[in-house]
Parts: sequence; C-alpha cells; structure tokens
Amino acid sequence: TVPRTQVVALRFQSDRLVWLSELTPTVEQVPAFDRVWPWTVDHTALGPGFVLDGRTFERGIGLVPRTTLTFDLGGRFDRFEAVLGIDDRSGPDAHAVVRVVVDGRIVHEAAAMTRDAAAEALRIDVAGARSLVLEADFGKNYDLGDHCVFADARLLQR
Repeated sequence: TVPRTQVVALRFQSDRLVWLSELTPTVEQVPAFDRVWPWTVDHTALGPGFVLDGRTFERGIGLVPRTTLTFDLGGRFDRFEAVLGIDDRSGPDAHAVVRVVVDGRIVHEAAAMTRDAAAEALRIDVAGARSLVLEADFGKNYDLGDHCVFADARLLQR
C-alpha cells in the first residue's frame, strides 16, 4: 500500500484501449496559402501536448485545416472517445469546421469551432465500423492559426 498523498500518477495498459496516436492513418491535405502544415501526434506546432480550456493533455492528434485522417478500424472497436477543441495557444482568429465520419457517415460536426469555445467531450459509437475519419476544414477566417485537437483520442473495446 502507498499513501494516497504520495501517488503522483497512475497509468494503466489494456488490450481493450488503443490510443489513436499509436495508429497510422491515410492522410489527405490541402495547402493553406500554398503551405501544408503537418498533422501532429501528442503535440502541436505550438509546443508539447495540447491545451484545451486551460487543461494540458499529453496524448492526442493535432490537425490544421484542411487535413483528413482516415483510420482503418477493421470492425475491432466499440467506441471512439476524445476531447475536441482548438488549442488555447492558437491565434485569436482561429475558426475551423471539424468532422468525425464513421463508415462514410458524418456522426459529429463542430461547424464553428473557435479558440474561445469550450472543449467538447466526444463519445461516438463505432461498433463494427471499418473506418474512422477525422477532418479539419477551413472556417470563416480560412486558416489563421487553427490548431484543432482531438485530445486523449482513443478507441475502446467492450
């Protein structure tokens, strides 16, 4: 036994949880102002981790519009979970459209994400699904520091 006050962190490993950042997607990108910004794993171009609503996340996927990531699920998972938002360190004019698509069907769309909007917890049923697509698209300001984040993005099996 360890006194609760001396526990700094607990990490669990399970074959029923897969971090999305551990999978390799198919990537499609459209340049903004003739430049393609890479999608990121466990950080943004702004620094380590992701910051949403003042909270720092160590894991996740970072996208800059227009980026589409397609993950092959092979029907193995039951649920996709993440915290969705625009990184607090993004530019003040950040505005993006973010979609989650499962087997070709849009299951979630955040049509007006801004840096100041509250992050959103996602819990999406993917039972039996073959593909999961995460898409960040240009918002009303085209691309002015839009660092879209799927923090703690994970796939779960029941």
